Amino acid sequence: GPTVTNDLKTSADLVWSNGTPGLYANEVGQYPPVSEGYFGDQKVTDPAPVDQGNSYDYQAALINKSGPGDVVRIYNEEFTSTGMVQAVTAALQRGAEVRIVMTYAQPSSSGKPSTSMANLTTLAGQGAKVTLYAPQSVVPEALYIHAKSITVNGADGTFKQGFVGSENFSDPSLLFNRELGLPLDAADPGDASVAQTIVTTFDGDFSS
Repeated sequence: GPTVTNDLKTSADLVWSNGTPGLYANEVGQYPPVSEGYFGDQKVTDPAPVDQGNSYDYQAALINKSGPGDVVRIYNEEFTSTGMVQAVTAALQRGAEVRIVMTYAQPSSSGKPSTSMANLTTLAGQGAKVTLYAPQSVVPEALYIHAKSITVNGADGTFKQGFVGSENFSDPSLLFNRELGLPLDAADPGDASVAQTIVTTFDGDFSS
């Protein structure tokens, strides 16, 4: 049955997407029962569902803290969130270097680019550096980018802050799916070590 949520907004140790609470009448603050699921008949959109997690806020703030000379590295599978596009745009305007690694999403049958690819084209035009891997439907042996992480390093390479988890840069993933991630804190030697491994792997993929 339904499960009452914890206060995910204030979590300092975990980065949560809340798992669709608020989508059902009389269950605000609870998860819908599995028998109903996200597409159940009782789903309500008025009032709109409430984001009770901290995933969007944490990741947007992480990018928004980047300053001139910082290097922001982003792995993701999707890039449809308008808010995340705005955060990256603002980082570029502040003088941060933004690098993105993703798998190319093929156009629809109408030939129209996917929202993710259209957003990446916009960001590249503003100075973001983007590496796209071929889709496996075209190049079967191509690496598929499924990782989701953000690292922020200073111009001298010093790690500042980061994130690794399951959340895509899409509103369903950031706001309503059941998703989970971990903040990476430069003050924690273990976190800094993990971040360095991510950065090293990212740079190899970025330059391939």
